[in-house]
Amino acid sequence: MNSYPMSNSCRNETIKQLVESYTVGQFNELYLSDEAFRKYARKVYTYFDNMRPGTCLRLTSYQGQKLEWLLLTYVAFYFESLHWLEFYISDDYTAVCRRNTTPEEREKDIRAYIKWKAQHG
Repeated sequence: MNSYPMSNSCRNETIKQLVESYTVGQFNELYLSDEAFRKYARKVYTYFDNMRPGTCLRLTSYQGQKLEWLLLTYVAFYFESLHWLEFYISDDYTAVCRRNTTPEEREKDIRAYIKWKAQHG
């Protein structure tokens, strides 16, 4: 991974490009080969798991390798299980947020996804 300059003018575009380029495979490869990343990723994963509905993690607090690792971990977390139903990156790419949904809304979303998946394979 590269360290990207984080001036205010390119920060959001850089975050967008990183998120859109990262894969779960890259996460797995780095997780298996780098102890420092593995330790950091576990903390980030736990943080995401424990985020309260309606809260956001400000990406503007991170830069360099920590930002890259956080985003790579987010990508893996997002695609694991049904986290994509609850988590998103803000439109301006400044925060990772957890939706504030009721259990009933979440169940409705899950049922709709299962129905869609059955229809579209």
